[in-house]
Amino acid sequence: MVEQAIIKSTESHVLLLETIQKVTNAKMDVQLRAQLLDVLVRLFTNNKHADFVAICQCLVKLNRPEDIGKLLDRLMSHENGDLIAYQIAFDLYENASQQFNTQVLNTYASLHQPSSSAPPKGEKMEVTPVETSTEPKKEIQQETGKVESQSESKPEEKSAEESTPMARLKAILRGEETIKQHMQFLIKNNHTDMLILKEMKDCVRTATAHNATLMANGLMHLGTTCDDFLRDNLDWISKATNWNKFNAVATLGLIHKGHESAAMKLLEPYLPKTEADQFGFKEGGSLYALGDH
Repeated sequence: MVEQAIIKSTESHVLLLETIQKVTNAKMDVQLRAQLLDVLVRLFTNNKHADFVAICQCLVKLNRPEDIGKLLDRLMSHENGDLIAYQIAFDLYENASQQFNTQVLNTYASLHQPSSSAPPKGEKMEVTPVETSTEPKKEIQQETGKVESQSESKPEEKSAEESTPMARLKAILRGEETIKQHMQFLIKNNHTDMLILKEMKDCVRTATAHNATLMANGLMHLGTTCDDFLRDNLDWISKATNWNKFNAVATLGLIHKGHESAAMKLLEPYLPKTEADQFGFKEGGSLYALGDH
């Protein structure tokens, strides 16, 4: 009934988009929802103006990552199809689970063919119907000096292999591109007032104020990779003890949040070694910072 109503409509594409919104947002029986989504996938696929984003939205709800992998492979083989594929990949990272995206990646990688066997660019794309189914302290002062040079290391240049469409699609699905762009946005729009931190540091000289200033610095520079305050105040940070020592190291995770590629290198001086601190506050803070990344 739903299928016939949409087919006979003079504005079938608009009705399809409205229907998918109702089906995905309404509370209904799981089996009924699956049947309706199957119908919508078939109708979207057969529509002369195929909406690939909407098709993938249905396939995510149906938990069919293999079909999305096949669709991405077809899109990447046609002119301008890669742009749609990238948009779908961004949507998948935002809305689908990591396990789902991994299965999509595995399917796409298994179907990806070398350029010699791929259809020539410019060929008109035909939409193949998708098969339907219902189924820091003194130690901190010494070791932060090591981190100073490490955190300033230049990002490695992309190799030719990393710039291929397949590599870009993988990076988007894994969330690397989203995290990278988000971090670059925070770095470029970092307008924190260092004078506020300096006044907080000099105003009250108590353990509580010391801890509060460390936490404020971490939150103010969240994701910006700007650890200038820590490196410019090593003597002050070296006074940290116990949980203040924990927080001094842990805030590095806040400041460098999203900088996953350098996480181990950045925190290596603080991570547990064969001989740990007496109470392990520094090591605990480094593990917490690693989780923040």
